[in-house]
Amino acid sequence: MMKKLVAFAAAALFSLNASAGYARYDLDGPMLSGYFFQNEEDLSIAGYNFTVDNGRYAFNLFASGNYGNLNWTRARYDNEGPSRFSVFSYLDEWTNVNMWFNFSPTDNADVWRITSRFSAVQWYREPFWEPFPNLVLYPTGTATRHAVEDGVADEFDLYLREIGEYPDGLEHIAPRLNVIPEPGSLALLALGAAGLTGAARRRKARNAAC
Repeated sequence: MMKKLVAFAAAALFSLNASAGYARYDLDGPMLSGYFFQNEEDLSIAGYNFTVDNGRYAFNLFASGNYGNLNWTRARYDNEGPSRFSVFSYLDEWTNVNMWFNFSPTDNADVWRITSRFSAVQWYREPFWEPFPNLVLYPTGTATRHAVEDGVADEFDLYLREIGEYPDGLEHIAPRLNVIPEPGSLALLALGAAGLTGAARRRKARNAAC
């Protein structure tokens, strides 16, 4: 009995350690490179720096307070893997960039498939400026999870504790976690549905007999 308790405690401790802290996701795709950090406890985005390059124009997006930050962050339906998120960036006072990311699982638990939308709009232009085409791109690729060094994680925690945000003025936006029913709850729901179905059939049979 004692061996079973020790084994259970060790498994629980390992599970807690595996889910705590931060992760770095490296981005790789035909038009996409860079990385972002995620808080694995509340699923907030702790930092990012990535480049979108379509072969003619290249845009570097990173956190910089009022000039580059998060629009929103949303947890995946199962609260697993990288959160969906959107960022904005002002390349200059006239050019605005927005990008959102969505992630889906692959056969590798540490690799996630990326779908995204990137847009760059220059909303004011002088006649003598170099032409700038408003762009809409849909970069794809993968995000690969890596462990984060303790020093990096400590810095994130220090900023959150002392300032309430992440380095470079990045807002701390923790997504609302989705409620996933426990197996017991699912079983009760199934039994309830079966009971309602049976009651409806009995009422139908009585009405037919009358």
